[in-house]
Amino acid sequence: MNLVEERKLLRDLYPNTPNAEIAKRLCTSVGMVAYKARFLGLKKDPKYLSEVNRKSGSHSSVSRYWKSLHES
Repeated sequence: MNLVEERKLLRDLYPNTPNAEIAKRLCTSVGMVAYKARFLGLKKDPKYLSEVNRKSGSHSSVSRYWKSLHES
């Protein structure tokens, strides 16, 4: 997969897809997915994050992550 294809895939999937799933598709680490998404200015969809929080019954890590994105 070339760089253009990788960036398109990230832009398409990142807002509503778990980073672990994207990492598998790109054959990279979860941390690298987050790094590349941040570099491209991508963010998780708020509705997706709410659903993840609801399913997990916890706000902790996702909420801290979300809050850190908006504190600048």
